[in-house]
Amino acid sequence: MLSFFSTENLGDNDTEIGGTLPQRISSCLSTLDVFLQQLHPVLSSIVLADKHKSTDNTNQVTLVQAVGNILGIKDLKSVNPNNTLADLGMDSLMGTEIKQTLERNYDLVLSAQEIRGLTLSKLLELSSDNTDTNDAAPSTNNISENVTDELLFQYYETEIVPKTSLVELETKNSKGTPLFLIHAIEGIISPLKTLAGLLERPVWGLQCTQDAPLDSISELAGFYIKLMKQVQKKGPFHIAGYSFGACIAFEMGLQLEKSGENVVLTLLDGSPVFITLHTQKTGKQGNQMNKDELSDGRRKALAFFLKQFRKDINYLQAYGILKDTQTEEQTLDKMLEVIGNTPFKPEELKIAGILFYKKLRAANLYQPNDKFNGEITLLKAKDNFVALNYDYGLSEICRQKVKVEELPGNHRDILAGDGVKKIANVLRV
Repeated sequence: MLSFFSTENLGDNDTEIGGTLPQRISSCLSTLDVFLQQLHPVLSSIVLADKHKSTDNTNQVTLVQAVGNILGIKDLKSVNPNNTLADLGMDSLMGTEIKQTLERNYDLVLSAQEIRGLTLSKLLELSSDNTDTNDAAPSTNNISENVTDELLFQYYETEIVPKTSLVELETKNSKGTPLFLIHAIEGIISPLKTLAGLLERPVWGLQCTQDAPLDSISELAGFYIKLMKQVQKKGPFHIAGYSFGACIAFEMGLQLEKSGENVVLTLLDGSPVFITLHTQKTGKQGNQMNKDELSDGRRKALAFFLKQFRKDINYLQAYGILKDTQTEEQTLDKMLEVIGNTPFKPEELKIAGILFYKKLRAANLYQPNDKFNGEITLLKAKDNFVALNYDYGLSEICRQKVKVEELPGNHRDILAGDGVKKIANVLRV
C-alpha cells in the first residue's frame, strides 16, 4: 500500500512529519520496476523467534523501536510519547502488523481497541516489567482463542436454546416495511433487541431452534425464508444479518433473487469470507472427512463452547480435557462435568453445544454459488484487525458496488452506544 501526505497542508516533499520524509510516488514505482525485472525467482523464508522475554533493559528499546519502525518513525525522540498510536498515523494494516509483532515477539496479546490506545510511554511500561505484562495479557497459548472470542458463543442468562424460530421484536412503530434480523453464532436474537427498539418499523428476529436444519448454510437459509414468508409474502425483502448471521442473510438473498424477488441486504460486521476465516480457527474441521477427524472437530468446537462458562481455563486446557473422549455422548458428559453449575438444564447445554458445532461446520463449508445482484451495505467494526480487504471480500460475490460504513467499537461493542445508533440510522426506512 502506498500513502502520501498533502503538500498543500503539510509542506513540500522535504517536509519532515513525525520523524519521516514523504516518499514520492515516482520513487516507489521505480523501485517496484527494478524488483519486478529481476531474472531470478523471488523467495522468502521465515524463522520463528523464540517465545521468551529478555530481562535485559535493551528489550525496552527494542519493543518501542519495533512499533516505531512499523509506523515509519525514524526519530522516536521527536514524537510526543503520550500520543496514541492512532494519533501517530496507525492505519488498519499497521495495526495488524503491530498486533502480530506484540504477540509473536513479546507475548503481549491485546485487542484492536487496546492497541489503538497504546502510547510510546505505555509500551515502555509494558516492556519494563515482565510480571505486570504477564498479568495484563494472556500467554501465547491463548492467542488463537482471543482472536475468535469476539465472534464465538456468548451465553445469556435467560435462554441458551431458543424455543421459537420467528419472534416479533418490540419497536417504536408496528407499521411499515418489515425488517428481518438474523442471529449471531448463539442462535438467539437477544443481542439485537436494543437495535430493534430504536427502529420505527416492524422487526422480526429469526432464531436457531433445535429443529433447525444445520447440514448446510443453504438449507438453513431456505428454512428461514419459509418462516419469513409467513409474515411477508412478497418482496422487496429487507434482511440484516449480524456476524454469523451475515453469512445466512447473504445466502437468503441469493435464493430469493433466484425466485425473482428483490432483496436489500445489510450485513453487520460479517460476510461469508469473514465467517469462514473465523470458523477455521476452531480446528479447520470443515474439510475433515473421516470419522476420527470429524469427532476431533466436534471436540475442538465444544472446547470453545465449554470455556465460555469457565473463564478460569483456556482453550488448550479445555481441549485437553475433551480430547481423550471417544463418543459424542462421552464428550458431552465430560463437557457438562467441567462446566459445573449453570442456570440451564444439562440437556439444554448438550443441545446448545451440538448446535454450536453444527453451525460452525456449516459456515466453514459454505461457498456462495452465485453473485448477489441487489443493494448491499456492510457495517463493519472499526476496532477489528481482520486480514481481509476493506469490504470483507463482498466485492467478489456482489454485482453492485458494496456500500461500506465503519462503526465505533469492536465486534460486540457495535451493538450498543453510538454503534447501534448508527446501525439504526442506516436501517430506517
